[in-house]
Amino acid sequence: MVTAEFVTALPAIMLILFLALTVLGVAFDQIRCLDAARAAARSASRGDSPGEVRRIAQRLAPPDATVAISGGPVVTVEVRSPARTIAGLIPAGLDTHASASIPRERPL
Repeated sequence: MVTAEFVTALPAIMLILFLALTVLGVAFDQIRCLDAARAAARSASRGDSPGEVRRIAQRLAPPDATVAISGGPVVTVEVRSPARTIAGLIPAGLDTHASASIPRERPL
């Protein structure tokens, strides 16, 4: 009896586990995007080269992330990453992104 009840409940348990791991993965990628955008914006505000700013963002961002840098008196860095799929079960178009803006530092 117990075995039959467990087998009946197993698909629901697996679905809940899958959804929980997916949500955790997306949340982790969102945090990585935010950290990458903040670090890159700080670097750009100090006057580092665009190549160096991009390298900092790519190092901290999730794999396959894209980085957009816009300048001016306020530097904005946007990091966008597609969601990592597990067996293709995550809906298309789900992605994580973050942006950070900071004023340029003035030399003393």
